[in-house]
Amino acid sequence: MKKLIIMQGLPGSGKSSHVRQVYPSAQVCSADAFFMFDGEYLFNPAKLREAHQACLVSFLDLTQYGEELVVVDNTNLSLWEMAPYVQVGAVRGYAVEVIRVNAPEKLCASRNIHKVSERTVLNMARRMERPLPSWPCSFREIGGFDPLDLSVEEIEDHAFCGMTREAWEEHNS
Repeated sequence: MKKLIIMQGLPGSGKSSHVRQVYPSAQVCSADAFFMFDGEYLFNPAKLREAHQACLVSFLDLTQYGEELVVVDNTNLSLWEMAPYVQVGAVRGYAVEVIRVNAPEKLCASRNIHKVSERTVLNMARRMERPLPSWPCSFREIGGFDPLDLSVEEIEDHAFCGMTREAWEEHNS
């Protein structure tokens, strides 16, 4: 059966890393691909709408030709962002799954390649929506970072909720 994976998560949550590790043979549609030039990522926020249009066109082409495994690797935070992919995928005979990658907002802000501020990442997190129960797709959540990829400071910051180790120990004593 043909499979469509729609990634959902904050910038820097680990969506693309997950796709590379778990679905290495997938055909991947991503707005980020629009900003790749000779192997270099050159993000231009003024071209974001055009990048998402190019991603949708790529997705439509891949699903029209019946690729076995297609992944849409964007933030897909809102229902309106996911809807075209879910609906077209289902109509074209794909088993559709939305995978939400969860990671701490502060960590996402520090790791995202778009230089999205922590404040913006927090706002994005608040508006993240789940697919509707009536939609023709499954939904699951996964953790979004591999501790082996983090620095000691990032691990401690996550483990101690942004506090220093000393403040954490004092808070919990």
